[in-house]
Amino acid sequence: MSCSAAGASGNRPLRTGGLRVAVEDHSRAGSALPLRVMTLVGDLDIASIHRLRSATDLALPADGTGGASDVVVDLASVEFIDSAGLGALLNTLRRTLALGGRLALVGASEQAVRLLTITGVNRVVSLHATLAEALVHGPGVGQAAAARAALA
Repeated sequence: MSCSAAGASGNRPLRTGGLRVAVEDHSRAGSALPLRVMTLVGDLDIASIHRLRSATDLALPADGTGGASDVVVDLASVEFIDSAGLGALLNTLRRTLALGGRLALVGASEQAVRLLTITGVNRVVSLHATLAEALVHGPGVGQAAAARAALA
């Protein structure tokens, strides 16, 4: 279902809150850690954050049984992120760091990059233009230390 009525501000359409999340592992040469890729499709907002949280719970078990893993969140098919969506991404970052992994974001829209820059998240999470780039370079090592310090 799509909605075309204007929102309260009159300039943004109302959103339906749909989000799909797929998780898959990629092996990497020279690393024992898998690269876990979480692909998001739809809007990451207050109406849909439960889907990202559920996928994070499945991908990164709290008891550590899944082992450490670097995580890439593919945002190429996400057009809008609100503050609740940003919080859900930060939750994924915290969980990844707690397991000894690192987080990267790929394919962020112009709106998402603005949000990540204004909030300073771009200083603690590596950003890549494409999934292929992230698969080659992986999450940034230096940014993991900065993220741990910022979230402490």
